[in-house]
Amino acid sequence: MSLHPFGRIIKSLRHEQIDFEKGGKWSQQKLAQAANLSISVIGSIERGERATLNEYEVTQLADALQLSTLERLEFFALAAGIKHENFYSRQK
Repeated sequence: MSLHPFGRIIKSLRHEQIDFEKGGKWSQQKLAQAANLSISVIGSIERGERATLNEYEVTQLADALQLSTLERLEFFALAAGIKHENFYSRQK
């Protein structure tokens, strides 16, 4: 089963975070705690089972992952379903 693109992004960003208490990458539990979301929500997003996220969830994830302004812009666009290749295209 292939992951939904946004789920892959969440998983990749989670793996970039370092858990200084335990060493290694953030677990789904650590991201859930940092984002004030449930582990089941994180898991369902990463598995591509959640097609839509509400504004609170996306904001909590962006805050927990400490995304920069530009990263947040892309993150919110991807969460809204805007394809990356269309993100920067100009309309004529």
